[in-house]
Amino acid sequence: MKTSSTRVPARHPSAPRRHNEIKLPTKDGPVAEVVNTPFVRSDVARYWNAVKRYVEIGDDRRLHSYETKTIVLADGRRFPFITDLATLDRLAEGGVLAFEFYGRR
Repeated sequence: MKTSSTRVPARHPSAPRRHNEIKLPTKDGPVAEVVNTPFVRSDVARYWNAVKRYVEIGDDRRLHSYETKTIVLADGRRFPFITDLATLDRLAEGGVLAFEFYGRR
């Protein structure tokens, strides 16, 4: 007896890519940018979780892995993660880092 596969079919090469707007950190606060892969969206979500952990309990260990990483946006631009603790402290104290807007808008 043959059972049906639960695999999701791959996206056809000519099908349009799904673009999502996500919030990315800058020294002046978060900005909305468009990314087109789930890998980038997941990486940004993990970064925001690391930032939240630092702001809430002072643990910066998870931020270290983002010191040299950049995000590739849908238009090809590279965007660095902010890992400077003084900058993150300033943004948190100013109320700019609100954690209810992870990922999609």
